[in-house]
Amino acid sequence: MLETYYDNLINKDLFRDEQEVLAKRLVDIEARLAVAEEEFEIVKKHLEDTLELIGNCHKAYKSAPDSVRRSFNQAFFEKVYVSPNKTDGTKVVISADLHEPFLTLTKSHDLFQDRGFSHGHLVGAVGFEPTTNWL
Repeated sequence: MLETYYDNLINKDLFRDEQEVLAKRLVDIEARLAVAEEEFEIVKKHLEDTLELIGNCHKAYKSAPDSVRRSFNQAFFEKVYVSPNKTDGTKVVISADLHEPFLTLTKSHDLFQDRGFSHGHLVGAVGFEPTTNWL
């Protein structure tokens, strides 16, 4: 467009009008980019928090009070399959179906067995869900 102006193929007024339109579009694009960058940072923070929770879920679960443990269970797992222990009758988790995004994240990073989701880490002598005192 600048070459067209310099070659006198468009007049000064049309050139100025086009510059104003382009400047307004640039301001709009910059504002939309700023919003997208803010949203990206929020999503990135949630993803980092989720990955950290997955990587340290056994430690967080063990150190949490019963009410939080129950919330962890409900957040992570869609279904948990348990079976009685043949030696003492306590319940042992044999497998679990994860909720999203944990299912996708554990599949893509192979965390299910390596980072605290194996049944040896999930269930203690009391069972899968902590006892509730308020019922």
